[in-house]
Amino acid sequence: MINKITGKQIIVFEDSSKAGFGGGQKITLLVSDILSKDHPLHFVDFTETSRYMQLVRDKHPLSKVTILHSKVFPNTMKLLSRILEVVCFLIFWKVNVMKLRREFEMEKCVIYATTKKALLFACYLNRKYNTPYIYHAHLVENTNSFFNRYLLSYLKKAECIFCVSKVVFDSIPLDNKMLLYNPNQNNKGFKGEKTNKKFVIAVVGSLIEIKGFEYFVLAALDSSPEIEFRIYGEGYLESSLKMLAHNRVKFMGFCSDIISEMYSSIDLIVVPTIIREALPLVLVEAKSVGLPVITTNIGGQAEIVVDTVDGFTVPIKDATAIACRINDLVSDLDLYNKMAFASHNSSSIFDYAHFEKIVYQIFLI
Repeated sequence: MINKITGKQIIVFEDSSKAGFGGGQKITLLVSDILSKDHPLHFVDFTETSRYMQLVRDKHPLSKVTILHSKVFPNTMKLLSRILEVVCFLIFWKVNVMKLRREFEMEKCVIYATTKKALLFACYLNRKYNTPYIYHAHLVENTNSFFNRYLLSYLKKAECIFCVSKVVFDSIPLDNKMLLYNPNQNNKGFKGEKTNKKFVIAVVGSLIEIKGFEYFVLAALDSSPEIEFRIYGEGYLESSLKMLAHNRVKFMGFCSDIISEMYSSIDLIVVPTIIREALPLVLVEAKSVGLPVITTNIGGQAEIVVDTVDGFTVPIKDATAIACRINDLVSDLDLYNKMAFASHNSSSIFDYAHFEKIVYQIFLI
């Protein structure tokens, strides 16, 4: 049984120092909007220059913001950068804890933790000051990991763990969890049948390695020149992806309203991510509009796409498979429209009213 907690000041604890603004941050803002109706919010992050923090200040101008000390290293360093970040995290630990203690009356707060880094602080503050916390699990946990044993001890103490997909839910062997799909915020309904043969195909997300956008670019190079390919997003891989694309793909930059783009010009969404994602929000958005999707056959991305029914699933790192599935849909409008209708039909599980109700219940609003 999940213990509910009384309404207090909510500390919204994020880490946008790397991703900047992705699906996870979108959901953090959505939960913040819901909670702000009845709770004072205080935002904590490790950077003040990300797009997420810009949106926080725009949407919640009266809320306090605390920026903790952190250090981000170039992604090209990979393993070394991770080691250095852990070292810096430990070095800054005491300073950051003292800063939080000065900013808050911990006994009167509830922490909404959205990342592993935030979870570590939440667990410490819970032990020290009995501050309750809720964790939003946006990652599939590796149950074979050495770190997982320690992670579970932190998760056990959470009042509730929101799991954004079944694959995330199954990866956490605890009782204080619940499945809460990311919601569909689109109320415009089905885009309608496609009647022309001009196709615009897109990927959406941060331009980082795990997203597998290079395989989308390679698929574009192997597809009909009549198809328009687009990438929406920002990230450190932008320059290398542009070099790989040879002007075959349009780079659209950050898009604040991708759903409107889907209605006006996008016909097909590809999610070529190479890891088990929790639940890519762009899939939820595409389904709400009624777009077929092509995604890799692992993780939460495969959980919500039924192969050959509302889209296609393909192996990871397989540009040829992506290109073949694109060709299947581009060359057969009847198949495309059948999948488009099925995709929209399946979006009912991402119900916003249900999401809002659960958030209210857990925070006792």
